[in-house]
Amino acid sequence: MTLDLANLLQTAIQRRNQYNYDHQVAVSPEEGLRVDYVALSVSLAHLSDLMGWFKLGQKKAGCVV
Repeated sequence: MTLDLANLLQTAIQRRNQYNYDHQVAVSPEEGLRVDYVALSVSLAHLSDLMGWFKLGQKKAGCVV
């Protein structure tokens, strides 16, 4: 399994654009891209925490290995 970061970023950008349009939010493209990169980083960090990727050799509570 591989992560397609380019696809994830494009999806985040599309969703941000749709949200901004629906809610009439004015954000510069540069600021929007920065927000998207931060959101992607936070989501990947949350995913790695849930999966325990950074806890090599440790068992996460509630995980069946």
